[in-house]
Amino acid sequence: MKNCKRCETVKDFSDFYKNLNLKHGLSLYCKICMKELTKKTYSNNREKRIKKIREWEKKNPETVIKQRLAYGKKNKELLKKRSMLWHASNSAKKWNGESGDLTLDDINELLKTTECVFCGATEDLTLDHIIPVSKGGENTKSNIQRLCRRCNSSKGNRV
Repeated sequence: MKNCKRCETVKDFSDFYKNLNLKHGLSLYCKICMKELTKKTYSNNREKRIKKIREWEKKNPETVIKQRLAYGKKNKELLKKRSMLWHASNSAKKWNGESGDLTLDDINELLKTTECVFCGATEDLTLDHIIPVSKGGENTKSNIQRLCRRCNSSKGNRV
């Protein structure tokens, strides 16, 4: 059993992080107190940390590029889904002022469709307005369909 120096409660050794620099090999504070301190320090020094990161990125552009490429390869599907959600969400925000009631939940439901409405392809799917917004179509769930990039490109702004 060990006493936390911050909350002054006696806790089991497993409730403390390891710290080999200290005599007992354990942190002075329990895990809960350490999380609170870390969170507070993190939020109080946010701008300073961001500035430091940006400076490091400027000094190490090759490393940054390598890291971003590696992340992109490792998380290709996640990034693709995020991109689609972002574009669809921003389209909804942009056009809903004029017409439509498309929500992020609607977009997520539409993204569950796994094949192109026209040709049945299962890869490289996009969201498409059945009646294009430029032709008076609304930004509603009933006016959006899943098309592969090829079919969407060939459809253009036709109904």
